[in-house]
Amino acid sequence: MSVVKFFLTLGLLLFCSFANAQNKVPNKDIRFIALGELHPWVPNGPNEHGIIKPKPIPKGAQPPNALRYSTGGETKPLRLPLLQFSPYATLKGDDKLLSLKDIDGGKFLKSPAPKEKVNLGVLFANYKTMNWTDPEILMLKDDARSFPSGQIRFVNVSDRTVSVEIEGHSRFKLKSGATILKSLKDIGTFKGGKFIQPTDGNAYIELAFLDSKNKVQNLLDNTLSIRKGERIQCFFYKSKGKGAAKEVKHLIVPEKIPK
Repeated sequence: MSVVKFFLTLGLLLFCSFANAQNKVPNKDIRFIALGELHPWVPNGPNEHGIIKPKPIPKGAQPPNALRYSTGGETKPLRLPLLQFSPYATLKGDDKLLSLKDIDGGKFLKSPAPKEKVNLGVLFANYKTMNWTDPEILMLKDDARSFPSGQIRFVNVSDRTVSVEIEGHSRFKLKSGATILKSLKDIGTFKGGKFIQPTDGNAYIELAFLDSKNKVQNLLDNTLSIRKGERIQCFFYKSKGKGAAKEVKHLIVPEKIPK
């Protein structure tokens, strides 16, 4: 083979490799958070050793803490702690379906695969039955550009409208299924007609919701702060609690942007 043919062949091979690399769909990472409550501990009486054991948890009363997911023909384990972020699951770029199964292989969730490179799947029980045998999922972008540090993301997966007031912002409402990003800023206070510049980095925040009787129920009345390089996730989810004031719960999670 001549030198010219050699370099032409080498160049063609390199070009084909580069083209294949360009056409390859990048992998997609997703983590999950299951919003709900533990099934209440119900005693089943003492056993033969005098130890009181709880009654078995009914199927679907709470999400399983261990799952499996499939990608690229492989099955991998996934831990799902309640009210905590799960580890990341990595899906092949050309996966069209997200399939989660329990340890015994039973179906837990099926949904279209996420489209973004970094994602958060917010899992919650069926609104009508409050059962985890048929859960719902809200897919959110979770990368640093879509959700940068210094921001609060409000996510409402309850069946009620929630209202939020943050110092420096007008009060706003989130309907069921809505999300919104807001910055956290302290506008300071006035004392004796003079503006006092804030130095503590805290901002007043108030959370509430409109219950089934159209009455406002307060969830939180406090101050929040975001540390440098952090962001805050604030979730609202439906509760099994009795009484109008217990229809909605909230979860606030400060975090650094995951790498």
